[in-house]
Amino acid sequence: MATLRIVIVSHKRSGTWTTLGWLRNFVGYRGAVDVWLSLPEDVPLYKAACDSAVSLRVAERPHLFEKLNEISMFYEVGERVVVVEDDVEGYMAKSGKTRLHPADNRFMSEVDEAFVWCQTNRANLWGISPHANAFYMQDGLSSGLKFCVAYLFGIVITRDKSLLVSSDFKHDYERSVLYYARDRAVIRRNDRCVVTARAASECGGLNSDYGSARLSEEKKALSVLERKLWPLAKIKADKKTGIGSLRLHDPFAGKGVNWMARLQERWVKEAASCRG
Repeated sequence: MATLRIVIVSHKRSGTWTTLGWLRNFVGYRGAVDVWLSLPEDVPLYKAACDSAVSLRVAERPHLFEKLNEISMFYEVGERVVVVEDDVEGYMAKSGKTRLHPADNRFMSEVDEAFVWCQTNRANLWGISPHANAFYMQDGLSSGLKFCVAYLFGIVITRDKSLLVSSDFKHDYERSVLYYARDRAVIRRNDRCVVTARAASECGGLNSDYGSARLSEEKKALSVLERKLWPLAKIKADKKTGIGSLRLHDPFAGKGVNWMARLQERWVKEAASCRG
């Protein structure tokens, strides 16, 4: 089986990141981990918290989406890469209609299963539920167009430039649609989720780069991505957050539509129109 890589994506959280500790202490994973950083000056700060099996890598460009794109082009074609954000502290399984229970000890075996399901369905992206609340989670496995949240996902490296994302915000929606458009399948474990550390979310990450402008930038990204990915993605308003999200849906699911070709044809026409 192809090489498995565990990758942590971190940004300005040297004092609060939790994912490595979760992998070592709760999952029991002692193997190699690549931690991708944005700034060279962060290396000494992170190094103090790392063991000898951790490799620190600094992305060539500092923006989050550029770092994620670099990861997808850095590893060898066919390698299996699990990408985890830096604030994960638990892997949870849905139990009944309203309960979650820890499944950390099953994480590595379920990662292997997810990549097997990818191979079976000719998919190259798998993910988990975006909800850390069993009430909103579904059961079982799906292979249709589903949102694979950025907290934790797996990809099979293809180095296909058509799969590169274009924004720091909502890039997980964009990635989900692009992989589905090309492969006609994405795998999602609907009954699994992660819990994240609140302390980490309060410092570092995108907040440290965008500050008070984050809300407007997220709204702008939604509008751009809806236009780019329509009809597979449409804006869904959220009165509580004031930001909203994208609703992913394939109106012709099961019809064999080559969505990537359709999307690319429209992008070319729009680019030509702008130049004209």
